[in-house]
Amino acid sequence: MNLFSRIQRLMDTSESDASLKVTATDITLTTAKGETKQIAWSDLKEVSVYATAYSTVTPCIFWHLKGGSVDIGFPDRTGGSEDALRAIHNLAGFNSLLCSHVLEGHYTEPVVVWRKSGVEK
Repeated sequence: MNLFSRIQRLMDTSESDASLKVTATDITLTTAKGETKQIAWSDLKEVSVYATAYSTVTPCIFWHLKGGSVDIGFPDRTGGSEDALRAIHNLAGFNSLLCSHVLEGHYTEPVVVWRKSGVEK
């Protein structure tokens, strides 16, 4: 995803556009249009994150969850993201140090901060 499309995505996304629901078995994203995407935790393959290049002006972190057949992308200001991020940070093998570098603005391209063991890059 290029920088322009990420900026456009940020401008088109508000806190009320989507919501996340986290359960012990899955994570579900529901858009304002009523569309839903769901990934079972057992089907989650990798998690990546990136900060917008101008995050000091408009802080926004985007998360991308890749499942076997479904991907979920959401900004950190999505409703329910606190529960989702808590669950993501608790994944075994989550790279907290790398994630903190991304959040500090050291990376503006998506960075994989968690990958299911045994899954190829």
